[in-house]
Order: sequence, then C-alpha cells, then structure tokens
Amino acid sequence: MALIEFEHVSKTFSHTGGAKLLGAHLRERLRPQKRDVFYALKNVSFRVEPGHSMAIIGGNGAGKSTLLSLVAGLSQPNAGRVKVNGKVAALLELGSGFHPDLTGRENVTLNASLLGLSRKRAEECFGAIVEFSGIGDFIEEPIRTYSSGMIMRLAFSVAVHMDPDILIIVFRPSALRKSRGSGTPARPCCSYRTFRKWSGSSATRRYGCIMARP
Repeated sequence: MALIEFEHVSKTFSHTGGAKLLGAHLRERLRPQKRDVFYALKNVSFRVEPGHSMAIIGGNGAGKSTLLSLVAGLSQPNAGRVKVNGKVAALLELGSGFHPDLTGRENVTLNASLLGLSRKRAEECFGAIVEFSGIGDFIEEPIRTYSSGMIMRLAFSVAVHMDPDILIIVFRPSALRKSRGSGTPARPCCSYRTFRKWSGSSATRRYGCIMARP
C-alpha cells in the first residue's frame, strides 16, 4: 500500500482583486460574477511507497507548498483524490508551533503536543530531542534569542522523535544531514544537485503540473 497517492489532483484559487469595502462584498453576494481561476495544481498523479523519499523542485508559484499542504491535510483538492496512509509530521514553516517568548524546553512540550505527542511521551524523549538538535544549554533560553538554524534543528528534532510514517519538510536540505529517522521525507528544494542527492524519486513542477521525473 502506497503511503501517499495522488490521482488526477487539481487545486484552484480564485483571484479576489484585493481589498474591498463592505458594499462591494454585499454586491458580490447578491449578484455573483465569474472569477478568474488560478490552477496551483492541475491533474497531478504520483505515488510514494513505504521507505521511499520524494523531492519536489520548481519555481515560485509551481505549487510545491500547495501539494505538501494537501498531503498534510491542511487543504482539500478541488478535483481528484488524495490518499495518505500513516502518521504525518509536517514542518511547513520555520518556527511554526514555537512561541518566541517561551524557552526551548517549553516550546518542545508545546510543539510536541501540536504534532500529536502526549506530555508524558515528550518528557521521555526530551533528552534525546535536545541532544539530537545540538542546542545544548540554550534549551533554557527564550526562542527569540535563537538563530534560524537553531530553531530549524530543534523543530526537526521534535518531528523525527514522533516516529512519523511521512515526514514533510520545507526547510534547507542541510537540516537533513543529521537525519536518522526511518520515515518517508517529502521536501521541496532549490538546487537540482541537492535534489538528486537526497531524493529516491523526483518530480519537476512548473505552473502546477508535473513536467518530468528524472
């Protein structure tokens, strides 16, 4: 059984035309007009099997993050079918789930709960999470004092210790060099050389469509 399966998936967004006054919104409600539709994804199909990884590469607006948000269950397709089998851990944005005024220790508990870990399990894994992240004594400092790299390493460490079946990462590939998890990573990247190094399978995207699988 595939961990991730997309079958002819399309995802669209409507052009809103910017900010509007209340009267304009009421007129649109009473007399709806046809809007221009933008395809973030169009007729996309692929499978990711257990133990495999997939990298997604493409320019701005190609639909990379939209695709991963569908895998994470944050949005639904307008057409087609998305099947995800297994526990998903998603790192879609640097520092998401972290509060800048809380310490690293407090944020580990907070972030772990958002990813589905119980407080007891988070406490059991705390030492391993800190060691794997390489944060050291800074774990007792507020997150606002951390560099972006420190935040990234800590978030990644929490995610891999929840033992996900599918690990989605929208970070620099350097964050993966210390990876020891057995999950299935799905990650966008910018360098084709890095893209080929890290991915077991691959998909090049442009304007919402899978163009090639090198």
